[in-house]
Amino acid sequence: MVARNIERCQICNSPLTAAGQCPDCDPAQDIKSKKQAGEPTAKKDDRKTAENKPVEAQVLPLRKQKKALRRAFLFNQTTAERREVSDAVTRIGRDRSNSIAFPDDPYVSRHHAWILQAQGGFWIEDLGSNNTTLLNGQPVKERSQIIGGDKLTFGKTELIFFVEK
Repeated sequence: MVARNIERCQICNSPLTAAGQCPDCDPAQDIKSKKQAGEPTAKKDDRKTAENKPVEAQVLPLRKQKKALRRAFLFNQTTAERREVSDAVTRIGRDRSNSIAFPDDPYVSRHHAWILQAQGGFWIEDLGSNNTTLLNGQPVKERSQIIGGDKLTFGKTELIFFVEK
């Protein structure tokens, strides 16, 4: 009997399909479509960014998650409002269908950015918004890791990111 070497997903260890896709990680169709559109995957820089893996392999499995998701929040100092960021993918934008919506800020795009919980941390990625996403005052050009105390700006809305311990 010959043993076959089955390729497995680097995130959830599920067997990959013949096309090399993970049946658990690939339901994030928005990410998959960006890759198919030819957009580059994240690269390394002086701040921690995602490893140079296919984009869909960087998101936590949406159906099977080995560890419980950590709770995190975005805090608006102006309004004292706290928004929860505890999903594997938290979408942010002006449209009310987003996990976190800012319908009153015309400088926020309908689908502005998302925060991913993957690889033991949190990551911010701009979704091609008109007014970009700022991380500590700098434009987010590629997926970047965020940590407690980071300042995130979407349009004219400035928020502080923090993780519950």
